[in-house]
Amino acid sequence: MTTPPRVGGGYRGECEPDPAQRRERTSPHRQTGSREIDWCAVAVFAAPLIYRYKSLPLPGTPAWCSLPAADPRKMAALILAGQYWAFDSALRQERQREASDAISGCADWAGFSRTLQQHRAFHIRRSP
Repeated sequence: MTTPPRVGGGYRGECEPDPAQRRERTSPHRQTGSREIDWCAVAVFAAPLIYRYKSLPLPGTPAWCSLPAADPRKMAALILAGQYWAFDSALRQERQREASDAISGCADWAGFSRTLQQHRAFHIRRSP
């Protein structure tokens, strides 16, 4: 098995999360489960289940539907699709975080908030 590609700078070599970056993205006050998707953990789990087959049909295709329910390739194809989903979701989360950082850094949001509050206070005073 080869080492998965590096994505977003949050992972090192063998898919071990970088603890420093994980802390940045996880709120210490949130006690509920995280929505962060660790695609690398999925890839490590799925690898021995899917790489034993030369090829797998895409789930839902006629080739996949024609496989007997007990054929292990049918389940392996679903696991492979789940791995793709986890990778896609992790990339999407990373891009959303980057976009959020870019938006928060592009303006003086505190100043904008003060201006809005002053504007509202002015209109409240003038109303009878």
